[in-house]
Amino acid sequence: MAISLGDSLGGLFATQGILAALLHRDRTGEGQVVDIALTEACLALTESMIPEYDKVGRIRRPGGSRLDGIAPSNLFRTADERWVIVAANQDTVFGRLCNAMDRPDLATDPRFIDHQARGQNQDQIEEIIAAWVYEKTAAEVTAILHEASVVVGGISDAADIIKDPQFAARGALVSHYDQRFDEAVLGPGIVPLFSASPGSVRWAGPPEPGSHNVDVYRDLLSLEESDLTQLSADGII
Repeated sequence: MAISLGDSLGGLFATQGILAALLHRDRTGEGQVVDIALTEACLALTESMIPEYDKVGRIRRPGGSRLDGIAPSNLFRTADERWVIVAANQDTVFGRLCNAMDRPDLATDPRFIDHQARGQNQDQIEEIIAAWVYEKTAAEVTAILHEASVVVGGISDAADIIKDPQFAARGALVSHYDQRFDEAVLGPGIVPLFSASPGSVRWAGPPEPGSHNVDVYRDLLSLEESDLTQLSADGII
């Protein structure tokens, strides 16, 4: 099995491919090449972009934080200058949102009466929701929409994440030694979690590329000091 990894997205698809290939090997006894291209990994996440162009000639353009044709589902600014996401594109959820906003008339408005109509009038419905959200704090919007069973969530920054009890309970934030600061720093934990073989973060890694070259050359490649001197003189290392 041979593979070349790109960045994390390519690595994600490569991992899936390796697992599938191992399953195939277990069933058939045959190995195979897992071939991952970063461009194709990105393309796989573009949903209906290609079918839309193929069948209706539509070319998607950058749409910001919203999902084009799926409304309402976007980020909205609150009175305290925070951001919340409100997702109520399904008809019954949209009805609950309208009631929570004290605008039940919107649910029967021909422009917004169903999923397709709201997609066609996305700017208008999102302008109405944006105005309503901007009159309230993030906490108020979240409380109102949670009570109404409407999908809502705040956008967390680093300070929010550090204080979040869910991240703490999951062990998602761990302290580890960082040589650049010569002290412990807080950073992301291990993903995913394993019940039988839990991982740990020992340190942040070396500050400079190649910090462990000599260890590798000596311990793994069994090169002598004279070999290293010559390789350095030749510009190889």
